Amino acid sequence: MKKFFHTFVIKENGAVSLYAIIITLLLFIFNAVLIDYIRIMSAQRDTEQAAMAAARSTMAHFNQDLKSYGLFGLEGGEDKANDIFKQVFEQHLDLSTDGDYFRFTDTTPVDGEISVELHPHRMLGNTATIRYQILEDMKYIAPMEIGASVIESLLKVSEEMEAASTYAKASSKINKDLDNREDKLDKVLKLLEEAERLLDDLDDKIKGAGSSKFPHVGHISHFVQHLEEYQRIVKDKDADTEEMDDDEKEKWEKEQEDAEKFVENVEALFTSIDNSIDSANGKLEEALRLLEEAEELNATIKKKIDDVRSETADNYSDATNARKQLSLEDSGGTGDGSTINDANEALDELVIDQQFFDDLKGKIALASNKVDNGSRQGDDTMKVYMIAFGKMLDDIKTQPVPFARNNVTKMQSAHRDAKDYVKDAIDYFEKNRPEMKTDEVEEKEKEADEKAEETSKELDEILDELEDAGESAEEYKELLGILNDYLAYIGEEPVDLAELDTEDKEAMTDSAMGIVDRIFAKIGAVLLSARDEAYINEYILTRFKSHDFSKSGAEAYAIENNEVEFIMYGLPNSSLNFAAAMAEFTALRFAINFVEAFTVDWVRSMGKFMWIGAILYALDKTIENVGDIKKGERVQFFKDLILDHSYKDYLRFFLFVHPEGNKLARVMARIHQNTDTNLMEQATYVEGTVTTSVQLWFLPGITNMLGQAGIINGRVENNRFYIDKEIIYSY
Repeated sequence: MKKFFHTFVIKENGAVSLYAIIITLLLFIFNAVLIDYIRIMSAQRDTEQAAMAAARSTMAHFNQDLKSYGLFGLEGGEDKANDIFKQVFEQHLDLSTDGDYFRFTDTTPVDGEISVELHPHRMLGNTATIRYQILEDMKYIAPMEIGASVIESLLKVSEEMEAASTYAKASSKINKDLDNREDKLDKVLKLLEEAERLLDDLDDKIKGAGSSKFPHVGHISHFVQHLEEYQRIVKDKDADTEEMDDDEKEKWEKEQEDAEKFVENVEALFTSIDNSIDSANGKLEEALRLLEEAEELNATIKKKIDDVRSETADNYSDATNARKQLSLEDSGGTGDGSTINDANEALDELVIDQQFFDDLKGKIALASNKVDNGSRQGDDTMKVYMIAFGKMLDDIKTQPVPFARNNVTKMQSAHRDAKDYVKDAIDYFEKNRPEMKTDEVEEKEKEADEKAEETSKELDEILDELEDAGESAEEYKELLGILNDYLAYIGEEPVDLAELDTEDKEAMTDSAMGIVDRIFAKIGAVLLSARDEAYINEYILTRFKSHDFSKSGAEAYAIENNEVEFIMYGLPNSSLNFAAAMAEFTALRFAINFVEAFTVDWVRSMGKFMWIGAILYALDKTIENVGDIKKGERVQFFKDLILDHSYKDYLRFFLFVHPEGNKLARVMARIHQNTDTNLMEQATYVEGTVTTSVQLWFLPGITNMLGQAGIINGRVENNRFYIDKEIIYSY
């Protein structure tokens, strides 16, 4: 054993040869592993290229009908996709046609492990997917510059439109409150004047001059004048008439009759005065109540104006910023906007200063309290002194004359003060009440009401004409059914549309300006942040047909000639979609014409009530615009401005105020109907999974160890290396 150990371990004979053998063995192992590694890398590349080719070939089978809409969707479903994918993948790796020569790799598809999956959440019916494809399509046809120029033309009047919207909406919202307030103030003045007249009518009964003959009582001084005479007579009431001669008895009887008559006259006088006091005080209290109601309406008017200004500023903030960032100058024709701004500021003049109400309430309360403050004993009021007279009447036989005379003096003083206070209240009212609607303004307002009614009838006639076009055709009913499927698929709920209210001029002004505000809010946001929605709107306008005014009858309102209108509104009848577009056209033109009105002299001459003249002018021009657009003519954007727009340009504006989700659902529904293609089944995204294998030439155990260590991707089975590959492809 020692000899063996010495020979092979300690002795150095043959050491070099042994070392060389070991090194050679290691080099052989390294080269063997390296060769297989290179072959594996080559097989992985072949697998990836084959999978990519298979995916491209699969996706090349897109629906040709959708291509006309700039959209791509895989045709044939998952089974056909798997057949194409597998066939192309296997053909790409088929080496049977390569001839009889040495093959460095034998990349072989693994049966049963070649498949492609279509993801349901990436179907063309998905809003994110179709939105992406639409945006990609629009990048190439690029009509946006035309659309942007039209939009920017509207932005150029955004400042004037904001001022006009504030003025119009505030005016329409406050007009009824304003009329109610003025009506109440008119009644306040009338009540004050009636109270003054009642108090004036008491002059003869309270401060009347001159004496009278007993038992006549013309005013309260006569009561004092004849009181002693009356008391003397009633003392003789029980006198013995048998001792009187005929003349004395006749005189006594006459005096007793006069005494009774005196009491009746006093009672009548006091009752008359008391009734007048109550009536006058009732007038004053009613005037005070109406004044407080007018004060509340005044506060409501101020709040409505402030609320509208705040709301409108929010709606136009993006439009204003967009105008500044794009350096859009005023397009001309609108003036400097100072007239509208002046009119807007004049809204504040319609709010009466609170000091007016505070002062007038104080003066009316002072007058009322001098007449009757609740009949509190000891107060210096006409009612208190009247009550005192009533008590004197109850005790008239023994009533001290000086006390009665003193009460008369106080009553006369209170009456004089009450009259002065009422007159002071009337004078203050007439001098400090702001002037409101003149007869001329009221005449123009009446004319505006009639014009609003005429406009309403005109729109109703259009609607009636459209409804007479008949029920929805079967094609449209089918379209609505398809639309419901897409709304359910994408999880969108139909959105209620803002309608133009033509009940009266106030309702029409408010609703029209509301629609316009939403347009400006949207286009400002789009031009500031992202133009994606503008691109989608341009896609709708370029790929679908809008109303053709050259056609008539049922053909004019058929869905094939009103696709854009359907996409915007989706109403139960195709003709109603066109009616809705005309209503929005009316609203926008009304708003623009309202702004234009402030360049007209007779409108500006109406002062703080310019809005009434502006409404009248706008209604008249809007009826004219509706007639022009129905003839298929272009409509001048603004007076003295070389810029006009077609019906399609106005649809471009309106598209901004309709929710994108609802629009896309209708786009998909119409494409579905036109191409007979269910977009919910059109795949745009595939994920392929393949497995191949390659024969290992050397040391499969070491290769397997490298795979388990994560140095190379794959696994070793039966001396073959298996490669798993996933490939993703989308339009």
